[in-house]
Amino acid sequence: MDGAADDSQRSGSSSPTSDGLLAEADQRVAFCLLADNFASCLAALLFSLMTGLSLAPLSTVLAATRRSDQPVKALHRYLSTARHVIAWHLGDPLDPNCQAGQSSVAVRRAHAVAAASVQPERRGVGADFPADDMRTVQTAFVAYALLHSRMFGIRLDGGERQQLILAAYARHWHRISLSLGMTEADSALSGDLRSCRSACGDVQLRLISALQAPPPQFLPLAEALSAGICLIAGDRHSPLLLRFLLLPLRLLLSSFSPPAVVAVFLEAASAPDAMRRRALASVGYRPVVHAALAGLLRCLLRLLACAPRRFHRALFARACRQMHLDLPVWWLADTLRDAR
Repeated sequence: MDGAADDSQRSGSSSPTSDGLLAEADQRVAFCLLADNFASCLAALLFSLMTGLSLAPLSTVLAATRRSDQPVKALHRYLSTARHVIAWHLGDPLDPNCQAGQSSVAVRRAHAVAAASVQPERRGVGADFPADDMRTVQTAFVAYALLHSRMFGIRLDGGERQQLILAAYARHWHRISLSLGMTEADSALSGDLRSCRSACGDVQLRLISALQAPPPQFLPLAEALSAGICLIAGDRHSPLLLRFLLLPLRLLLSSFSPPAVVAVFLEAASAPDAMRRRALASVGYRPVVHAALAGLLRCLLRLLACAPRRFHRALFARACRQMHLDLPVWWLADTLRDAR
């Protein structure tokens, strides 16, 4: 990671060659940040998805597409999103010939279908989501890493090195935004680290405001996602996992803490058995979830194939510790081997 950060610092000119080198260095920095803090980054992603449900434009689309109204569907969407996020860190998202670029194309196509479901008159014209909604969603994905990395257990070098790493991470997510159809003017991550953090702070305030008076779709969608997470966390570990997610929610909302929002997490944390039984009652649980997990695990295999060998075992051991799970590393290794 140090070498990649040094590369990004040295690449100061604006020629196409230097821009390409800078993008490559940023991608390596983003990859190392994800690999070093895998569980924490996935937790931050889950947290952004959960709080993002309070935004009326997003929850309206999800309600219209009916892709997150049941635990299994919500879990499938989270795993699918996680798979794409991992893919975006494996290469240049603007290169259609690599896995990262192909993932961006697939996501943009899905966005067009979802947008058309809300606006049928735009069906068939390749409509994207409104720029303001896309800017909010994309910024929310990276906001918690830039603003609350310590809260989520994302470990970085201190001092100036940390600022260089986060700046490179923000620039890589800017390229992700461009690959999903946003323009330079629309992207909130096109400036320096200070302006990116300011944009993330604006999105955080918008989320806090939305969580105080969420749309009617929020509670059913949030409950479905909580119950879906219980499916893979298991009866024993679900309370710990959900309390882990509840802590930053309380810190984020500070004195606001809307009871209706926190209640979703508290119910899941205190009564995971009931939520798990409800989720298991969903039709087609096993094939759908297993297919989603297999896709995510295949992407993890590619991530591990690109990572130094020392990451292979340490990455999952660290993930277990961060999630307060005592699953043995060999179990995860067997699961990965079966997913090949």
